[in-house]
Amino acid sequence: MMTVLAFLVVLSALIFVHELGHFLVARWCGVLVERFSIGFGKEFVGWTRGHTRYSICWIPFGGYVKMGGEEAGTGTGKPWEFSSKPVWARALIIFAGAGFNMLFAFLVFWYIFATGHPNLAAAVGHLVEEHPAAAAGVKVGDRVLAVGGVKIQTWDDMTKQIRNSSPAGVSLSLDREGERIEIVVVPMVKEIKDIFGKTRTVNMVGIGPAQEILMLKAGPFQAAGKAAWETLRITGYTYRGIWGVFTGGIPMKSLSGPVGIAVLSGRAAELGFAYFLVLLATISINLGVINLLPLPVFDGGHLMFLAVEALRRGRAVSEKVQLVAQQVMVFALIALMLVVTYNDFVGLILKSG
Repeated sequence: MMTVLAFLVVLSALIFVHELGHFLVARWCGVLVERFSIGFGKEFVGWTRGHTRYSICWIPFGGYVKMGGEEAGTGTGKPWEFSSKPVWARALIIFAGAGFNMLFAFLVFWYIFATGHPNLAAAVGHLVEEHPAAAAGVKVGDRVLAVGGVKIQTWDDMTKQIRNSSPAGVSLSLDREGERIEIVVVPMVKEIKDIFGKTRTVNMVGIGPAQEILMLKAGPFQAAGKAAWETLRITGYTYRGIWGVFTGGIPMKSLSGPVGIAVLSGRAAELGFAYFLVLLATISINLGVINLLPLPVFDGGHLMFLAVEALRRGRAVSEKVQLVAQQVMVFALIALMLVVTYNDFVGLILKSG
């Protein structure tokens, strides 16, 4: 029940944010919005305010903003219609959905960093046998205070310092039951594959974290900077991941779909509100990035057609070409959805087995 509820909250929130972007910018550009809908199919609840019908529908997988004169052949040349607006205004309206997803993620991360961001503490939970840390005298329960003279707070900070250290040896400052101890560890150099399938060498000492969580807070300006960096970092990872799938660097079996997202949503909700918000912001960025891909059906595809129209000095891509491109993309998306759903169920079966 928690999984279903968490998934519906994530889905509804992100759809609302995305469509709100289209809606607000359309209104700002003077376009009449006829309908603002969360979900598809039959209306569950709705109301009319001004010229706009606001709806919540039974099928929650999506939403839409219907603007006057938006559909091909429906424009009459009136100034409040979408098709009557200049290319830059139409592009801004289309971009606004993904833009609001990015803005939403930034604001969520800002809140998280300002109120308390969960991090693994730099405490040794276990040692890998026949690895450098155990041989050098590191013990379970030690807390790492500094690596190579650089003070650290979290497990991630410690890992980065160790991986960037000299293979000749790195000093660890440890707190062992209140006593400060200095130990020099000569790391192992190993080749690993990152999430994009690329092989790289890293320093490893053979320690694992204790299950201790630190909630670190930052001031408002520092939190804003961290939020901006986190948003950019995840955006970059998302684009690299998409490129890896298209180029074959990342196997299709690693992709996840709605079922996988639902499972992750439930687990994040069980871990705590902060973890749930991190997942919400991350998926919001993913949704924004995917929507901006220059492929028909996506917002990025519409932006691509508008770019061609601008280059052709107002001559739009023919409706037939756009329709065929969108139909091809719909079939491709259906095939992709079948693949990722299959991956999700196979993953669940393997884990349960």
